[in-house]
Amino acid sequence: MAQHRVTSVEVSATAVTVYKVVAGGDSLMAYNAAHKDDLDGIDSLQHAEWRALYTQFKRDHVIGTVPYRWEKGHSEAALVEATFAALDVVVLSGPLLHDINLSGGDKAAVIKSVLGLNRGEPLMDALGRQGKAALVKETEEEWELIIPHALLDALSFSERVVARFRRHPAIQITHRWCDACDGIWKPWQEGITLPECIPDLDMGWLGVRSSLCTETEEEALLATEQARPPASA
Repeated sequence: MAQHRVTSVEVSATAVTVYKVVAGGDSLMAYNAAHKDDLDGIDSLQHAEWRALYTQFKRDHVIGTVPYRWEKGHSEAALVEATFAALDVVVLSGPLLHDINLSGGDKAAVIKSVLGLNRGEPLMDALGRQGKAALVKETEEEWELIIPHALLDALSFSERVVARFRRHPAIQITHRWCDACDGIWKPWQEGITLPECIPDLDMGWLGVRSSLCTETEEEALLATEQARPPASA
């Protein structure tokens, strides 16, 4: 069906910087090593096709993931900024990817068909085995870089804690936060001016595609790249 169309293009990128909120540690490596995390790991409620590390680029988007840690019983969380030296990324585009009426399994089946992957192997496991991450839009405006668990150990990256958050002692909301540079804890209130220490990240490594592209523009760009003949040897 037309509305289920997905296009893809592969990008070999360098200096890819992402955000990730973690709990129970201060690094992506420690978070990934646990591998039984209740949000991203093998014991999570994520669909088996999509179990991986989910990272964000926009300040509003990543801060919106902080409360998920409170829902899982954590009392503190850290926002980590990680920069990957080099990364092979499959950029997936199409309204199917943020269609709430389609299951994770249905979406994965379409994507595996487009990419020519084994239907019997979970999508993120298959991409990880090929040494690739996936870039998709969680909404019409927000990209997520999805990194297979098994791939992270093979990647070269640097990371640092940008900010920390604490849960309210009585209810599941963010109560306080601090800029990791000064360590000063401040109140967190609804409508607060979002911290300047968490800017939107540059996605220039993606080339002409960005969060400003419409779905139609993205699909046109992807189709153009796919139709381009390979460079001569």
